[in-house]
Amino acid sequence: MKKTLLTAALTLATVATMAVPAKRGQWRTVTLSDGQAVRVELRGDEFNHYWQAADGTRYVENDGVWQKASAQTLMGMRRGAARRNTANIRQLATRRRAQGYTGNKKGLIILVDFPDKPFKAGHTQALFNQIANEKGYSENGFKGSVSDYFSAQSNGLFNLSFDVVGPVRMSKNSTYYGGTSKNGDDEPVDELKRFGICQRKLGDIPVYIHRSGFTGENGYEIYSAFDKSEEIHDAALKAVEAVGGRELQTLEVYVRSIPMEKGFALKQDFKHLSPYECGLGWAVAADKDFIGKEAALARKEHPKYRMVGLEFSRESTEDISIWERVYW
Repeated sequence: MKKTLLTAALTLATVATMAVPAKRGQWRTVTLSDGQAVRVELRGDEFNHYWQAADGTRYVENDGVWQKASAQTLMGMRRGAARRNTANIRQLATRRRAQGYTGNKKGLIILVDFPDKPFKAGHTQALFNQIANEKGYSENGFKGSVSDYFSAQSNGLFNLSFDVVGPVRMSKNSTYYGGTSKNGDDEPVDELKRFGICQRKLGDIPVYIHRSGFTGENGYEIYSAFDKSEEIHDAALKAVEAVGGRELQTLEVYVRSIPMEKGFALKQDFKHLSPYECGLGWAVAADKDFIGKEAALARKEHPKYRMVGLEFSRESTEDISIWERVYW
């Protein structure tokens, strides 16, 4: 359990909605409590913003008084914004549940078994298709199918049917994907394949751990019930701080800076670029016909842009926004 918690915590970035960065170029002059006038620019994002002077000093307004913002102050603001955002998401989810679903919808069921836990004889795709879709299904102790359940609960307003595929045999035993070892501890997630997902517990909290991340590091995303998110956050942060780490809260860093250091590019980096101008020419099937082929090949022969990386000095406090001109 300790190993699982530590592995997940070390690579856990703050789970937050992708906030919109503050628009650059919004300058104003503020007056500090000692009468000093300082020219500052809006920074941060829609959930948590502050004002920064040209020398990198950051300021916030507190009860009408402008003051310097310490790293601890900004962290507290970020946490408060994250809690408010979580509360808003909960309210939205509650409203959506209250509205309900209507009409005809499709679902997907993928049958999966394991070398140590194969399907029993007779547990075929056809059987599970009956369980999922057959109207009035009553064999094997069932009182209606899964589709019947949704129809009954919605008074016939929501009709859900399923495509059932499989079974698919996984390459490893079931414990690898979410079980416990012989001594009762959770199996480690270190070898979980990219985009793989497994069930675990952090303390006593059931969670799903997803091997993903866009920073280029060995990243994990942790999914839990809404009302357990703060407990998981605090447990992960405690494990991180125990080994000398800290919580990363600056959106521009974990969304843009760290991926760039790994050579990753985000979709906004491709704006106005052809595949040949951003290193994706290998993905173009030039021997086939497709819409835009002529224009793409023309940009290959006569490129208008070239994607490059810039390395700033360690002391630099520059924060370059998307499509901002850079001179050197």
